[in-house]
Amino acid sequence: MNNKNSTICTGCTLLCDDTALEFSGNELRSNTDCLVAKQWLEKINQSRAEIAQDAGRVNSLAAAISQKLHIADAPLIVGLNHLTTEAQQSAWKIADLVGASIDVTLSKSNRASIYALQRQGKVTASLGEITNRSDLVVFWFCDPMKTHPRLIQRLTQTRSATKKQIIVVGDAGSETAQVADRVFSVSSQSAHGFIESLRLMISRHGTRGTAPIQRSEQAQQLAALLTSSRYGSWIYGHTAHVAELDHVTRASQALVRELNDHTRFVSLGLRADQNASSGENVLAAFSGFPAAVNLAMGFPRYNGPQFAAETLLENGDVDFVLLFAGWGTSVELQSLTPAAKSFLTNVPKAVVTSDSNFNLPAEFRLEIEVPGVGEAGEFCRVDDVSMGVAQIATRTRPTAFEFLRSMQSLDCYH
Repeated sequence: MNNKNSTICTGCTLLCDDTALEFSGNELRSNTDCLVAKQWLEKINQSRAEIAQDAGRVNSLAAAISQKLHIADAPLIVGLNHLTTEAQQSAWKIADLVGASIDVTLSKSNRASIYALQRQGKVTASLGEITNRSDLVVFWFCDPMKTHPRLIQRLTQTRSATKKQIIVVGDAGSETAQVADRVFSVSSQSAHGFIESLRLMISRHGTRGTAPIQRSEQAQQLAALLTSSRYGSWIYGHTAHVAELDHVTRASQALVRELNDHTRFVSLGLRADQNASSGENVLAAFSGFPAAVNLAMGFPRYNGPQFAAETLLENGDVDFVLLFAGWGTSVELQSLTPAAKSFLTNVPKAVVTSDSNFNLPAEFRLEIEVPGVGEAGEFCRVDDVSMGVAQIATRTRPTAFEFLRSMQSLDCYH
């Protein structure tokens, strides 16, 4: 079998749809110059080189894991970011039937944008709108040249793209800083003070008779650039790991809203947590809440981080875990608190993973196809646009959707 396709690369949340792939034998190849895509292909080929698992194990494992979920007093289903939208919807149905807690990611470190949205709202746009209309792009504490290498190219190097000034705020030594038009060096420790200074300056923009504002030269220069743009874009990362205490992200979203009193400004979170945006949308559609939902009372409950996977593990409030894992799960594990990490290691659990190198001892383990490679489905792009991804390689393992559908078909769920 030898197929050439122009298909969607799920190596990062940019979901480039012009990647030329060649699937020859059991190996996926491409002539792309994107480093993230190359690493993605290497991982796929390494995973596919492993011995294929018998698809017949799916039904027996589904039955055994379903029984564990049913008899557990406080089950947890987590790792939706490693699944397609269709599989995420099935995972929700299982959680609803067994009264489980369900969460998108293991770690709370990516929740800042959710809490900022709940408190401030947000002004956002698609990548296409930013490409065609924005004349100023600010990268706030993120490094897209490292995490999303083709982002700047896609925003600037198309025929219809508006000429843009690229601004980096954060690490002056980052890869993106090397290609930016202006760089403002700001440390994580001083980020909150810096952005509050920006907000104060911009709130005084165009007013008369006000007292002089104490300001740094950098903040003054950036405030002038922001307010003089015709259509600005604020693309942000995070400066804090403890999401519920990340006042910086909340302040940055407030800044974007305030800038719209003077010009047009939008914001976009540069996320790297795979299909987490889709998982949040699925939970919001079914429960009204974007993450960390508890169904033990027969109806959805949410209280910020109270039912987050990391909180439940840290407090020992779980007696069985169904963990969906993929590339990046090991990083999530490392970001857990020591107490949460220790409890997860010892609690009874089932691991369903597309990463054959993910090594977490579990009572049950099922290796599945890589979503977006051996499994077709919907994915959410970094700007929250849903995209259909086709199967591009011959299947050698069962899929997560098949596993969850097998669980749903059991008599115990009817």
